[in-house]
Amino acid sequence: MRSGPVRNRPAMRTVVPTLVAAVLGLLSSLPAVVVPGQEIDLDPSAGPPGTSVTASVDGFDCSIGVVELLWGESGVVGTVDLDGGADQTTFPVPAEAEPGGHEVFARCEGSDDVAAETAFEVEQVADLVTVPDLVGRPLDEAETLLAERGLVLGEVAGEGDAVADQDPGPGTGVDVESEVAVTLAAVVPPPGNTGTDDPAERFPLLWIALAGLLFAGAAAGVPRLRRARRRRDRRWVSEHVRVRPAPTSPPTVTLAADPTDPAGPGATLVIRLVASADDVDQHLEVIGR
Repeated sequence: MRSGPVRNRPAMRTVVPTLVAAVLGLLSSLPAVVVPGQEIDLDPSAGPPGTSVTASVDGFDCSIGVVELLWGESGVVGTVDLDGGADQTTFPVPAEAEPGGHEVFARCEGSDDVAAETAFEVEQVADLVTVPDLVGRPLDEAETLLAERGLVLGEVAGEGDAVADQDPGPGTGVDVESEVAVTLAAVVPPPGNTGTDDPAERFPLLWIALAGLLFAGAAAGVPRLRRARRRRDRRWVSEHVRVRPAPTSPPTVTLAADPTDPAGPGATLVIRLVASADDVDQHLEVIGR
């Protein structure tokens, strides 16, 4: 009768080869030997993902003439062409690299036997805050704007009613709770600027200026109008009025008795004085009795 352990041998035949294959695969992905005298140097040796790193190698004598660089879990990240006279290359820290220490290896291309290694410290990405533009704002407004972005008002220099300068400048990326120093100065509006941006406040001034111009124009035109009117009045008189001298002797009126008049002498007549066509002679005309 077979014992229990003998009945479990088929399971062991499956598990053991699987473990061996996994270990061999892991070992084949890493340099097998670190050779003294062969070195790799990183500059910088720490930074967040995406940092550009310059890797310098020394002491390598590769038959192919190429040294490849490996980032632990990400594989090859760059190569150095020794035959071309190079001794360094640049590569970015992988974007997926987690904060903490990571091994960087250097080895001759195609070989796992000759290698050097060093470490790179991946840092946590800091959330930067953009410094707002404070120039021209009152101090209390500038302080409120900084607080809204998680920044702190730093040293305040100068005297005045508005911010004239700031450090760091607008658009600079800084860490949260960083200080922003400001310099105050009196704000002087440029010529032609009343210092207000409210159209309702500038509108009455425009009307006042326009009314002044109209009044000045009207005042300047009154004398001209009077002179023109006088010239026109003289011309009208000369064109429409004629003056003739009066007769040297008064007109003579003669009434002759009409013997055939049935009224007879002493009768009362109703007459009128009628001017001649030339306005010089006049005659009497009987219009009634």
